[in-house]
Amino acid sequence: MNKITLIGNYDVSQNTMTCKRLSNNYDVIPVTFPDVVKNPNKNGEFKFEGSIINQKGNVYVEVYNVEEAEGIVNSTACELKGIIKKLYPVRVTKKGHKLQDMLVEADNQLVKVVAFEPCPDFITTGLNVRVRGRLQSRAFTQLTTFGTLSKVVYEVALKNLEIIQEDEFDPFDMMDNLFEDVEPLDEGTTEEGDGENN
Repeated sequence: MNKITLIGNYDVSQNTMTCKRLSNNYDVIPVTFPDVVKNPNKNGEFKFEGSIINQKGNVYVEVYNVEEAEGIVNSTACELKGIIKKLYPVRVTKKGHKLQDMLVEADNQLVKVVAFEPCPDFITTGLNVRVRGRLQSRAFTQLTTFGTLSKVVYEVALKNLEIIQEDEFDPFDMMDNLFEDVEPLDEGTTEEGDGENN
């Protein structure tokens, strides 16, 4: 499973969806339309349903359904069902927040997920999981030998993680809603300047 709902303002010239958060910050998500899906071909408020695609680090949403959505609350809500392929060490932001990144493979796509507290020890690579959260865009600058480089990373801000049986859809009772009460920073954004784990 790899599904996402984007509700926001579509820019036809940039092929991006801009979604406003409760914090009044914005996520700007690149989108594409396969041949079987009609591109709106106009700017405006829309609801796009699709999947998160990662082509060698180039992350975007492939849209499979388009609806007009004037006046509807913006959203980048997504749900993944897949396998944890990599779990990164805990990192500490400039403000002292402890975060942990992971890569989840869902429908043959590697999606970066960020947890806003360190994962328990029993969360390891190879686990079958269901992830619910928000796709966010996060701009940051990186110092290199050639100067300062501006980058944007696209990642899922984790809201809820469930471990599921390999051959079943129902989660273990003890794992249900593991991160349900975790409140993301800034409604799901990490801080600019934190950088990205490679």
